[in-house]
Amino acid sequence: ELDAARAELAAYAPLEKTHDGLDQAPTDALQTPVQGIDEPVWVEQLFGENGRWTTVKDEQQLHELMRVSTEYMSSEYCMELTSTEVMYDEGEDIDGDGEDNPETYNDNVFNVLCSTAFTKVKLKLNEYIPRDHSIAYGHYLAANDRKALYTDDMHVIPILNKKEPTPNGLPSVFGTMTMFPDQDMIAKLAKTRGLTVKQVADHIDSIFKKVVAGLERTVENVHVHI
Repeated sequence: ELDAARAELAAYAPLEKTHDGLDQAPTDALQTPVQGIDEPVWVEQLFGENGRWTTVKDEQQLHELMRVSTEYMSSEYCMELTSTEVMYDEGEDIDGDGEDNPETYNDNVFNVLCSTAFTKVKLKLNEYIPRDHSIAYGHYLAANDRKALYTDDMHVIPILNKKEPTPNGLPSVFGTMTMFPDQDMIAKLAKTRGLTVKQVADHIDSIFKKVVAGLERTVENVHVHI
């Protein structure tokens, strides 16, 4: 079914670049922080055992936590990021049947909740990512596969909700968090901290995954219905 969904979506909005070499990583893999680089204090404050995530009671507070964590992540590592929420809109139903297919996200849109990606993609807050946008197909692929999608230009991780599975038992997707890696900035951070580029890149990736995992726990904790 997912293969058929990808084919359907590809026919509607072809991907601009090849899929060869994509690294798909599980979203629940919390990597060990890289030796020599301390975890930012705000990670524990937001997503630790008694962190801010435990106080989130509704969707508005969840959106605020997503905004704060996106902005903190961006400020900490000088990276551009975007966070979205999956939404259904009959006007965006590409097969025209007026129904939201619960197993795929082709009929859905990604509403931008927060974005610091002003130079990379120029997305507007509280608007959908256009289906013909250069980053759109990667978001649909990550959501449909329920796996992170890594390219040289962007890292997309779906925010899953395993407590509200689809009829076929797949996790539902609340939204996405996307990072647009800046290799020049990573090199500068490595030089400043006396580390290798790989150490810094691995550290940033580990924090990125930890933030998404924290948001997933928050989504499940408040039982937000998708």
